[in-house]
Amino acid sequence: MPFSEATKLAAKRRAHFSCVVCHQAFVEVHHITPQADGGDDDLDNAAPLCASCHDLFGGNPDKRKQIRQMRDLWYELCETRFRDSPSAALAQDVDAIKEQQRDQGARLTAMKELLERYYARQMKEVAAASTAKQVSFVSGISIPQRLMIKCPKTGKPVYTGVAMSEGAFKSATLHDNAIGCPQCGEQHVWNKEDAFFETK
Repeated sequence: MPFSEATKLAAKRRAHFSCVVCHQAFVEVHHITPQADGGDDDLDNAAPLCASCHDLFGGNPDKRKQIRQMRDLWYELCETRFRDSPSAALAQDVDAIKEQQRDQGARLTAMKELLERYYARQMKEVAAASTAKQVSFVSGISIPQRLMIKCPKTGKPVYTGVAMSEGAFKSATLHDNAIGCPQCGEQHVWNKEDAFFETK
């Protein structure tokens, strides 16, 4: 189990948000004795370290005692000599900003994963759709469809030369439109109420 947020914050505060080895800012709290080796998740096993010092010291079992000694010495210096140092407050503010950025990054990652799953599902539904109407329904995108009328003589559908989405059709004003009919060869005048969408 990792350190609790309260434990990490307590360790960072005691170290003035600095590495207990090199005293640089921008630290993470690491286990002195790793969990795999039976290390606890308490404050006594916590050491704020910068990335470089963690790489140098963290994986070496022979240096655990040395890290603990350097940590305890640095804690004592922060408590006594550097107690009122303004850099500690600044380091704390910087650390808080970093935590906010990390939280925002985690939320952004979660949002991206959610969207990826959503669009993967949408792609499957679009791929399975067999008509323009189904594609429009599952994607939420209005797809223009061919507007048809019936030839009064043959009763067969005739393309009007107009394509629009169903949403656009509802608000469209269509009247006294003329079309040369390929079915009977005559010209037909049609209005909105005569029109319907082509079905496939």
